[in-house]
Amino acid sequence: MLYGQVRNVHAVVDDACDHATHRVYEVVSGADGDRISPTSRTVRHTTGLVEVFGPGDTYTLAADRFHSSVVPEGGEAATIALGRGRPGSHDLSLGPLAGRSHHVSRQPLDAGERALAIRTITAHLT
Repeated sequence: MLYGQVRNVHAVVDDACDHATHRVYEVVSGADGDRISPTSRTVRHTTGLVEVFGPGDTYTLAADRFHSSVVPEGGEAATIALGRGRPGSHDLSLGPLAGRSHHVSRQPLDAGERALAIRTITAHLT
């Protein structure tokens, strides 16, 4: 964590037939964004371990675990995330049971936005 606070809320998922709360989605990332597609797998989701991280903290997240990262309301945080891909593996996410395939666009920051981000982060580090 560079600055701020993040809560990582781990999800406990059990494969479910009749009592599913979420569907598992496959996420395929490309230069223009993410293609998110529902799979046939449904699960029951409950909240598991909640971890809180602040400035200077480091942490890892297992590749086969679902989680959400939450910044406290009104707060902000900056982190650096390092990820590792595995050939043949797919990123997965939880979503609504009746969701459909969709695309989430991603646009890089322009030079002014990058400069503002760098100034904001460095101001919190000093």
